[in-house]
Amino acid sequence: MVKELAMRPLVVAFVAALAVAWSGEVWASLLLLVPLVALAVMQRGWLWVWVVAGCLWGGVGRVEFEKAPFFEPSVVVREGVVQGAGDPLTLVTAEGTYRLGRGTNMWPGSVVRVEGRLSPLAEGFDGSSGEIGRLSVKSWTEVRPSPSWRAGPEVVRRRFAAWAEKALHPSTQGLVRALCFNETTALSPADAQALRKSGTYHVVSASGMHIMFLAAGMMLLFRRLPVPYGVRMLLIGVVLVAFAVAVGGRPSIIRALLMAAVWASAFPLRQQFDGPSAWALAGFVGWFSSPVGVADLGYQLSMAAVGGLMLGMNDENGWRGALKATLLASLGTLPLIAYHFGTLPLWGLPANLLVLPAVSATMVLALAGAMGLPVGFLIDGLAAYMRMVVHAAADAPGAQIMVPAFLPVWIGLLWLAWLTLWRPREVEP
Repeated sequence: MVKELAMRPLVVAFVAALAVAWSGEVWASLLLLVPLVALAVMQRGWLWVWVVAGCLWGGVGRVEFEKAPFFEPSVVVREGVVQGAGDPLTLVTAEGTYRLGRGTNMWPGSVVRVEGRLSPLAEGFDGSSGEIGRLSVKSWTEVRPSPSWRAGPEVVRRRFAAWAEKALHPSTQGLVRALCFNETTALSPADAQALRKSGTYHVVSASGMHIMFLAAGMMLLFRRLPVPYGVRMLLIGVVLVAFAVAVGGRPSIIRALLMAAVWASAFPLRQQFDGPSAWALAGFVGWFSSPVGVADLGYQLSMAAVGGLMLGMNDENGWRGALKATLLASLGTLPLIAYHFGTLPLWGLPANLLVLPAVSATMVLALAGAMGLPVGFLIDGLAAYMRMVVHAAADAPGAQIMVPAFLPVWIGLLWLAWLTLWRPREVEP
């Protein structure tokens, strides 16, 4: 493992930058620099330059964590621009940015006047994202409609929802809509609770992991068809970009798109794709485009999950690689879940191992079904299987266990322990 990390200076620099950037809130993150410095000393090369460069980047981009303001709930009227895609949307006003309640049915990009109950965000919520409160909508009026170019992604989402209502069984259409387009309001209360208790809720939260699964599923499909490599990559690229736009172009989605672009360009350039290095590059680019995003828990969970996927995919091909990637992605997020929420889904790891392989097939089939192919029965079968696994894990004895508070340095130590599972395959020159 030491040799493999030494061959990936971009990964070393990125970890060093994160250690320094997070030290404003978690001083123990600086302890992650100890193995990096030791690695640089042992190699006696230029690796120490990458460590220093990462520390400088982290110092410049150091994030100051801010608690969201607390105030008494009140009924207010606010006018602003609706931003985002899926759930939840946000309202950007002159007074600040508010997180809207779910299921508002507003068009992103439109200007609206909202009357609702304003309440503070959850205790401990990081306010560096700019959101200052939650606005539960009672009534709203549209002041100016959304521009046509901005409304396009929402049109796609609503057409997909209409197709799902017609083609899929009522018990599965909510899960498919949430999985493909982050429409978590379409989930039934029972399914939403089961996803949380089983530790699989991230499956229905659009992130970079979904981009990777969608790309992998399409690659497996095209391998069975006589499609030239260039055409194959073009089609996959068009679908991935369309999906990214439809789910709102979130930072985690953009990072995954960049990684997919690096992966697609490796073959024509006659280079071997290296997942961990692409992961670090995407992390730096996302950090540069949105510095405050490093403080977001979603950023941390997404980077941990996609990092695990890259380790597994860089390790082996075929079903063994997919299984190992799923295992490492789940292990990467468990320490963060335990630290931030104080609970750990006891059956979360086996549930993820059983559910995640079906995600890719469901997304590809849903895309084909929305284009008119009669695959609704296959989608219903996969969605029913995922619901069965999720509910079984949620209803099993001891579905969630309480985790005592612990120092965040243990998160880094556990990640280092997970890395011992990484055994990159030897590639013949």
